[in-house]
Amino acid sequence: QGSRLRYSIPMLQDTAAARNDFLRAHKAQVEERMAHEGVFLVPTDTVSAILLNAYFTWFHPCFPILDRAATYESYVHQTVSPLLRQAMYFIGISLCTDEAFGETGFDDRYKAKFLFYSRAKAIYDADLELNPIVKLQSLFLLSFWRGGPSEERDTRFWLSIAINLAQKRGVHVM
Repeated sequence: QGSRLRYSIPMLQDTAAARNDFLRAHKAQVEERMAHEGVFLVPTDTVSAILLNAYFTWFHPCFPILDRAATYESYVHQTVSPLLRQAMYFIGISLCTDEAFGETGFDDRYKAKFLFYSRAKAIYDADLELNPIVKLQSLFLLSFWRGGPSEERDTRFWLSIAINLAQKRGVHVM
């Protein structure tokens, strides 16, 4: 009878558990690297108040996408999403008055806007936000980024992702 090639069939493993363990470890590494890079840093309470006041004074009346009371409550209890927080700071620094901007300690408004935008973008790219509504709200805020004509992640990019997510969640039919 001659020899036959034989391939051993590995025992079935709990691939879902192994995958989840790997993803958890990877997420922890990413979060640690991002924390080291300062992605989760927030301004002082005074600067935060200035930026959030600008957000709710100038942006919120036109685009009331957040529940102001719930946002305040989560801010006080420090449970506000890092993604949403950085996106709100991005909008706030964009819209605060020149006098208020002078009190923030930043030298250049564009650099400050880019700082908060890039932090929010990094958090989004790392897929750390699990709440789809918070993600949707943050994506809408990021759609106000006006980088440059050659930038791929412009208004249309962020808004298209937000619309896609909203449609997947059925928000458009509510």
